[in-house]
Amino acid sequence: MKSDIPLNALRAFESAARHLNFTKAGLELYVSQAAVSQQVRLLEEKLGMILFKRLPRGLEMTDEARLLFASITDEFQRLEKAYRRFDGGAIKESLTISCVGTFALGWLLPRMENFKCRHPAIDIYLQTNNNVVSLAGEQLCLMSMEGCFKDTQW
Repeated sequence: MKSDIPLNALRAFESAARHLNFTKAGLELYVSQAAVSQQVRLLEEKLGMILFKRLPRGLEMTDEARLLFASITDEFQRLEKAYRRFDGGAIKESLTISCVGTFALGWLLPRMENFKCRHPAIDIYLQTNNNVVSLAGEQLCLMSMEGCFKDTQW
């Protein structure tokens, strides 16, 4: 299926919106200022709206551009995250561990290096919190010590 979405134009727009400058966007994307301008103009034509006010010393986003910028920035970040999962030829996973600080210092941290050696494709993020945490609010699942570490050698 061929898509009608001009991805190069969206990349050019996103970079130009971040820098508010076609020349800086071109340097970032390894293309000329004219190429960025042309891609943004193509996107403007496809959308049927002006995205930037061209000023003598840069650009100013229109309200429509601000909305588009917010949306595609989130999506480009999601694409980047998905891409990074495959960086280096191996699928990377992430694991976030939330626990009290005393447990992290006394038991978990001394075992982290061994775990990283055994599971190099897992990026671990550690959160310490000595307050009551809402599992649902933090989108966490609860694992007992026994269930969590039963078959895993740390």
